[in-house]
Amino acid sequence: MKTLILIVIFSIIVFSLGLVLYFTHFNGGYSKETNDWADFATFNGYFLSIINLIVLGYISYLTFQASLTFNRLQIRPLLFLSVDKPEQIKGAFKDTWYASNGAKNAAINLVVRYTTNRNSEPYTKWVSCVSLAENHRLELFWIHWADKIEISFSDLTSERFYLFEFMDYTGQTTEISRERYSSFLQQAADNRDNNITNLRDKLEQYIANERQKGIDPMTNYTDNFIKKHIQ
Repeated sequence: MKTLILIVIFSIIVFSLGLVLYFTHFNGGYSKETNDWADFATFNGYFLSIINLIVLGYISYLTFQASLTFNRLQIRPLLFLSVDKPEQIKGAFKDTWYASNGAKNAAINLVVRYTTNRNSEPYTKWVSCVSLAENHRLELFWIHWADKIEISFSDLTSERFYLFEFMDYTGQTTEISRERYSSFLQQAADNRDNNITNLRDKLEQYIANERQKGIDPMTNYTDNFIKKHIQ
């Protein structure tokens, strides 16, 4: 809006300048000759052309920005979290977190981490996960007592990268740099022994061992599993 007002003001100034210049050099009063009025129109036509170019350029810029924004939204994944009954690790947990993609385009190369203390934020290591197509969901079966969950991913073109932050049952997605996303991927790669598939197998084994000892798996879950594998 401010830009449009500035353009209008500038256009008025340019047109007024044309009038001032014309009457400064050709101040002979009002003419009754058609040729004089034609010369007047031609002279000021140059200034009107400048105004038209400015307005046309501004409209073209707005159209380009609108098109760019639309294209970004078209390929941008839309992640959200929900809570439901466990599907993979059954019998140990009452509920589990699910990451879902509500957009038509896939979220590629997800990495996930969380913290149980938002103040000091001792995050777990990044866990490499699969990609998410439209209306698909991913069970984050290892996450419990989370105070804040972060999921980073790229769009289908691998040209734009995002960080989804979930805290207080509110999620927000922000665009991040390629360098930051690459650092997340590298940290997840360094933790490749605990990617989502390996973590599931280890968690199943941990639960079986605890139950064999007659212990509730949740009693020492943080110390004996999370800290041992991804913290």
